[in-house]
Amino acid sequence: DCDGTCLTCSAGGSSGCESCTGTRYLDSDTNQCVIGTDCPSDTYPKDSDNTCADCDGTCLTCSTSGPNACESCTGVRYFDSDTSRCVVGTDCPSDTYPKD
Repeated sequence: DCDGTCLTCSAGGSSGCESCTGTRYLDSDTNQCVIGTDCPSDTYPKDSDNTCADCDGTCLTCSTSGPNACESCTGVRYFDSDTSRCVVGTDCPSDTYPKD
């Protein structure tokens, strides 16, 4: 039998989920259905298919899909709070500078 958080599953228990019920999201790393705040940090809870979906490649963390939904940045990119984008230092707005 599927775990109570699973809509469909490939195995019993909480780590055999293939899709999730209600307000739970599938974490594809663990095959568990988690609440949105428990999606891995480089993903966001995607309501349309109840999955923890990958952030844009420039984002370390994000609120939704796309490059304008970053909350923090990967590598040598800097967070532009005006656009919620992660930019390279040379693309920082003219009245700002890259701050490490």
